[in-house]
Amino acid sequence: MVPRRQYLGPGMARLARLGQDQGCRMKNYWRAHPDQPNAGSSTTTPTEDRTQAAPITLPISKSIVRAVRENPKKFGGKRDSLAIRNAWCVMWGVWLCPGELLFSKFDRKRTPSRSDFDLASGILHLPWSKTTRGRGADIPLPSGVNHDVNPVQLLRDFSSRYPSANSANKPLISLSNGTLKQMVVEQHLDVALKMICISNNVRGEGTRRVGNRSSSGHSFRRGAATWAASTGADVAAIRTAGIWSGMAWKLYVTAPILDQQRF
Repeated sequence: MVPRRQYLGPGMARLARLGQDQGCRMKNYWRAHPDQPNAGSSTTTPTEDRTQAAPITLPISKSIVRAVRENPKKFGGKRDSLAIRNAWCVMWGVWLCPGELLFSKFDRKRTPSRSDFDLASGILHLPWSKTTRGRGADIPLPSGVNHDVNPVQLLRDFSSRYPSANSANKPLISLSNGTLKQMVVEQHLDVALKMICISNNVRGEGTRRVGNRSSSGHSFRRGAATWAASTGADVAAIRTAGIWSGMAWKLYVTAPILDQQRF
């Protein structure tokens, strides 16, 4: 049987050109937008074996995993440290990498839930994004890479370890009045942020690791600013997290969602 071919929106197609991730291959995907064709290929030809950048394998995710591995006791032991890896990869994948969701507008309409993941094929359906203008988008997730940052495998682990949290209609991450609702790893996320210096006590080492311009795209920077602001971080920490030299990050924290269509 020929696998069903998914379509790449313009935003994800650009993401696919950002770089290569170790061993991550994307098959049976083609572009749905003839106005932005792949160089040297037809818009009706599947992009077989095209290497795709893995949006979740980002330096900050690796820093979190490293912190958990080095000191699991700070994260409640092995069981909970596995949970934070699961939740962290999910969060960076659907929130920070697309970077199109303001925390003040974080509702079910635009918030991926467990039902949006096709674990068998490694597909995340994003209900809404700036680049797809409300149509939603199918995003191929990396698989067969590093288990620590493989969201498909980690979601399976999370579902098996915490079956009570596996409601298909329950958002993976939800916010109420700008505050993260209680979830099994909430306190550990805060610990992890502090350990890599996204907090009110920003250290030079954290700045060096988080602020690597060669590894952080614009959406990632926007997402980093959004997350840091939602945790109550001060201006210096927000600017460090998103590598902002000025105050432009405020646009993505305070502006109405439709205003972001212009950026």
